[in-house]
Amino acid sequence: MPLPSPLLTTHDLGCGYDGRFILDHVDLEFPRGQITCVLGRSGGGKSTLFRTLLLLEPPLRGDLRLEGSSLVGLSAPKKDQLRLRYGVLFQGAALFGNLTLAENVAFPLIERGGFARREALEAAVLKLGLVGLSSAATKLPSAVSGGMRKRCGIARALALDPQILFLDEPGAGLDPITAADLDRLILDLKEALGTTMLVITHEMDSVRRIADRIVLLDQGGVLVQGSKDEVYASPIPAAQAFLLGLLPKREGESEAAVLSGDQPLPYRGAPWPR
Repeated sequence: MPLPSPLLTTHDLGCGYDGRFILDHVDLEFPRGQITCVLGRSGGGKSTLFRTLLLLEPPLRGDLRLEGSSLVGLSAPKKDQLRLRYGVLFQGAALFGNLTLAENVAFPLIERGGFARREALEAAVLKLGLVGLSSAATKLPSAVSGGMRKRCGIARALALDPQILFLDEPGAGLDPITAADLDRLILDLKEALGTTMLVITHEMDSVRRIADRIVLLDQGGVLVQGSKDEVYASPIPAAQAFLLGLLPKREGESEAAVLSGDQPLPYRGAPWPR
């Protein structure tokens, strides 16, 4: 079966901060309607790649294209407009702790989509229904489980019907049963909505369950990429060592998440319209 056409591509992409390269010569294709899992050591550039794809950091070199159109050098207003086509699940969900689940999901609809409050809340309950949380719409994040907060984070990421959904460690902090349930939800959403998904994860069980394609980063570049079967069959020793969990840990390995969000956040914007 031929590979679906790529929605997002990079060519000779260099990523980093203040002129210092974390990744370089990165050529990637993210096929439309597929789930691509991005793997690699802590500190290996996964979050840096995501920040660049999300236009939060400018590329240090190369090109980044969405549906064939270059995203390099766009003005700030055009970047803001483009981000409406992206949805992001932050690592810890990053919900506002003093807003209900429905209000959390409605937030981007009001702030970015121009919805009136009543319309936004009605749409938010529908999005919560997609992730099995319509009955919890009026609950605060502190009143629900970690798995439910992750589901709410996905509903909020889907609020504006994005073309691409970025998921940062969706199973982090969840028990194995809840993580497997979340994986089933991700697969159901892909089937129902056809959304292209990019997933950072360290959970190899999750990779085996949800990945259509795998990108493995190492040594400042792409070690191997391809379909899940192709990557697991790779003859590259370092790829096999990573997939089997046999790579020795390097001293000082660490990397910040794309954006923080391990605990519910207080809403500090303008007073919520009641």
